[in-house]
Amino acid sequence: IWGAGGIGLCAIAAAAACGCDPIIAVDIREETLALAKKCGATHLLDGRQDTVQAILKITADRGTDFGIESAGLISTMQHGFAATRRFGGQFLIAGNVPQGEKMALDPFDLIAGKNISGSWGGRSEPDKDVPRYAQMYRDGRLKLRGLITHRLPLDGINEAFSLIETGHAGRIVLEMDADS
Repeated sequence: IWGAGGIGLCAIAAAAACGCDPIIAVDIREETLALAKKCGATHLLDGRQDTVQAILKITADRGTDFGIESAGLISTMQHGFAATRRFGGQFLIAGNVPQGEKMALDPFDLIAGKNISGSWGGRSEPDKDVPRYAQMYRDGRLKLRGLITHRLPLDGINEAFSLIETGHAGRIVLEMDADS
């Protein structure tokens, strides 16, 4: 998982709930990597190092079966795809870059069976998915508490947005009291 912000942390928790192993989190912030570990990451990589080589070492030169880019950077998109295994590996881009930016791919990777796709909003089916996620949470398989980094009163919503924009939050719970 490239980027351990809100989306990446949710992806890590989901991967852990599904029994994926290894689960590799890549980020440049120590505090978000610590959250990734709480959510189920088995390996933590500093995104400022050669992460592709580190991932190949972890996966015995095979590459990842599944990868998700949620940092929203061309460099992490390219590195994530480079770390995806040939002959069936899947790489999903969920991070947003400004429209019009381009990334470079070696077409041979596509011929060799690497798959790349994008997602806007996760393609969820709420009527089907929300009850399934709720049951996974009740069963203790989906560990969501590790995602919560802040609890703020409703009037702290501007602070919440600021924390999100600066990348210093996983998920924030806004609490409403009975008088709100």
